[in-house]
Amino acid sequence: MFGSLRLDHRSIKWLIATILSATAFLYLPSFSLGFISDDFALIGEARRVSWWGLFLQELNAYYRPLVQLTLKADHALWGSKPAGYHVTSFALHLINVLLVALIGRRVLSRKGWILAAVYFGITPTHASSVLWICGRTDLLCATFYLGTAWILIESKARREMWHGAIVALLTFGALLSKEMAISLPLVSLLIAYAIERRDGHALRDSAVAVAPIFCAFVLYIALRFALFGNFLQNPLQTATSTSAILTNVARYAVTLTFPLDLEILKPFFRSHPNLLLGASVVIAGGCIYFARSIGRDRTLLVLLGCVALSLIPVLRVFGPWYLYIPSVGVALFVGRAFELVERGIERKAAISWALVLLLVLQISGLGQSQLWAFRAGKLTSEAIETLAVNVDAGNRVAVLSLPTEYRGVPVFGWLGNLEYAMHLFDHGIGPLTAVGVRLSGSTVETETIVESSKKIRMSISGETDFFRLHDLRLLTGARKPAPGQIYTVRDATVEVVRLNASGQPAEVVVTPRTFGLRGDVKIFALRGSGLQEITVGR
Repeated sequence: MFGSLRLDHRSIKWLIATILSATAFLYLPSFSLGFISDDFALIGEARRVSWWGLFLQELNAYYRPLVQLTLKADHALWGSKPAGYHVTSFALHLINVLLVALIGRRVLSRKGWILAAVYFGITPTHASSVLWICGRTDLLCATFYLGTAWILIESKARREMWHGAIVALLTFGALLSKEMAISLPLVSLLIAYAIERRDGHALRDSAVAVAPIFCAFVLYIALRFALFGNFLQNPLQTATSTSAILTNVARYAVTLTFPLDLEILKPFFRSHPNLLLGASVVIAGGCIYFARSIGRDRTLLVLLGCVALSLIPVLRVFGPWYLYIPSVGVALFVGRAFELVERGIERKAAISWALVLLLVLQISGLGQSQLWAFRAGKLTSEAIETLAVNVDAGNRVAVLSLPTEYRGVPVFGWLGNLEYAMHLFDHGIGPLTAVGVRLSGSTVETETIVESSKKIRMSISGETDFFRLHDLRLLTGARKPAPGQIYTVRDATVEVVRLNASGQPAEVVVTPRTFGLRGDVKIFALRGSGLQEITVGR
């Protein structure tokens, strides 16, 4: 496809500039996206705390001061205008594409690194990280993470004192951006071992090369313990099981390999959890077999090892937003595989057309992800505007059912994000929330009845839409919803009445805890395509 490329330094610069420009062009629609999900909470907490205070406390149960620092700076510049935040996030993505290209030039041939950089720039695997402002944790962490790997590779010929200082600072920056960077010392050790050439001393020399990285890791752990009295922790990963980990391995493998629309499969596997576990075992076995078959190529084996090591911190819970850093290894893997396949095929046109098809599928998936993110952002803005127009400032409003997810993209995500959203847009309204709704389309068929017993019964039609109960045990898979179960949220108690065929809540009864039903507050619920006011007794 690329022909016999012989590139001088000037041509390489122009080629990298072209890759970055093409990536920017494909992401242009993202600048018009609105805020969604944890964007509101992260920005709200960042604006509340002083600049220095960001480094002294955990915000929203996480210690990521550098991310909060960028969000605070964005708020100082842009206020409540999301476009500015998206520009900052996308600039980080372009820096990461550049770093992938620079790393690829050192480990792949001229064709391989070009493909790797293009693939990394446009793969829809990154949609949740690049399109969601709250995904900046991955972007900023990856910038420091990839910078560490690049310096490590570049300095293999001669190591000087300043190399160690730089990789230590970059490692510390990655850890202060996201806890996922705890995999960096092991990934760096694997990279260093792979590039050492002195027989008999490779392990020792590798350990010396990455010693500053491990020192930065120890310093970070000591800082956390001194500030908070604890080591690394993630509130989303407090409960798990062996079967959940095995299932997540398969889900990560599939999502990294086929980053397209898998939503159509979810209802089926929700209805047949045993089949999901069985499919996970088969996929995991296939990955092991595939790993053995590529063991003869050192580069592929090292890249696969980097992907596996970078996934270890997140195996206890699945989230597409955790895939940004692991996808670096996948992009380089694709570039290397292309090199090997092309060498063994006489008819080069076949592999070229296969490559074109792959890139077209990636671009299509990216466009689809942007459409979903746009719709999710529109749902948030419509809900905020509805409440702002219909509820006077200083009053409280009860939102019985809030759109929290649209086709896998968080809308408000957690119920508490609605309150942060109202504050961000300076609407002095205190929202009281009860239940979330997972949407598969632009509209949803729901029925809400305020009963005489001062309880609220809500039902939802279909198999793909359902009520999202905000319980960490449900999110991690440690507990499955069942009729008769009762969950307590901040403002209400929720009882599951009926499940749909896919095993998700289709009917619930809400009992208010912090508000009444007659004249105390206005009541809204999700109907059709937006929030509508509910009349008591209707």
